[in-house]
Amino acid sequence: MKSVTPQARWLEEFLGKAAVWITVFLGLLVIFLPLLPGWGAIQRLGEAGFVRVLVGFLFFYVAAMIRERYQLKSRFMDLMEAFDAFNTALFGKNFKVTREAVTYLVTSLASSNPSVREKAHALLVRMTGQEMGPDYEAWKKWWDENRLTFTPVQGGAGEARERSET
Repeated sequence: MKSVTPQARWLEEFLGKAAVWITVFLGLLVIFLPLLPGWGAIQRLGEAGFVRVLVGFLFFYVAAMIRERYQLKSRFMDLMEAFDAFNTALFGKNFKVTREAVTYLVTSLASSNPSVREKAHALLVRMTGQEMGPDYEAWKKWWDENRLTFTPVQGGAGEARERSET
């Protein structure tokens, strides 16, 4: 997940607050419209006053829901950023990329092309420090069991990337 810039977060919070305040303003307008000059003409509509009050409270309810949504979204984004920071500290800067690479390399062991299988096996050995031969089923079983706790061999991912580019 990409980090959100402070400007983007500020704009999102501002727009969320603006939506709430505009909705509150419309609700107040609907409720207090009878106090404004010229209400006599509107009053001739009949039972519309009761409906206006209900609609006004509906605006308040919608404003409260919008506000709650933005608060929850903000808290969720903070939680996701903290989770990413935790994973980065625990598993390294490229923890997502490395895991995806291992997943693709394990899948590549099932290729019908012997050259692809050979290169995938060599990269897997460098990245994981495991030696199981080019057996797809063995690697798949190992990866399914170790995916969540996997940490790459120090320098293995970088070396593997550099050697695969040559």
